[in-house]
Amino acid sequence: MNRLNNIKGAIFDLDGTILDTNGLWIDVDRVFFEKRGIEMPADYPDRVSTMDFYAAARYTIERFDLPDTPSQLLEEWKSLTVKVYSEKVRLTPGAGEYLKKLDNNGVKLGVATSALPELFVPALKNNGIYDIFSALTSTAEVGKGKECPEVYLETAKKLGLKPNECAVFEDVYLGVKSAKSAGFLTVWIRDHTSLSNPTDDYADADIKISSFLTDIFK
Repeated sequence: MNRLNNIKGAIFDLDGTILDTNGLWIDVDRVFFEKRGIEMPADYPDRVSTMDFYAAARYTIERFDLPDTPSQLLEEWKSLTVKVYSEKVRLTPGAGEYLKKLDNNGVKLGVATSALPELFVPALKNNGIYDIFSALTSTAEVGKGKECPEVYLETAKKLGLKPNECAVFEDVYLGVKSAKSAGFLTVWIRDHTSLSNPTDDYADADIKISSFLTDIFK
């Protein structure tokens, strides 16, 4: 039985889940470190993947003993990415079709993301799916990263639903883990660009798939 047939709400991560941006962020990180003459550690993208931008900036400054302020790093990251998000970022294969299917079936749709609204709102609009979502929540809004379930709980609250009425679609282990701990049905969309998360980390995910093109979404 497909457990997704019974959900009333669906909450989606953006980067790497419905927006094809993982390669983009690795490129941005590489440019960022090259400007400073620092070799990017292999574990860095995964370390910051569940953090909100401000927490990622503080972590980066502390880890690499940088003279920048968090605000300065945020501005630099935005300048490197805002045009790409606004004009070039596309949906992951099958994501658009699946979102429209859920919407047509009366499922309420929400976003739970670590990205900044200045980035993700233009990307959703450019791909024609902004208006399909009833709730948009960032980790910055709730003040905690995805290692905690608050961003998912707040999104469910905005949708007027309980956690056990919603599925959370994620590509990062800590997001899957925290959403499941809060009572959500969890769907792990495997992130093939992940540098350190082994597959068996996701043993607790309720559903594990490689993309929105799999038969479960048809």
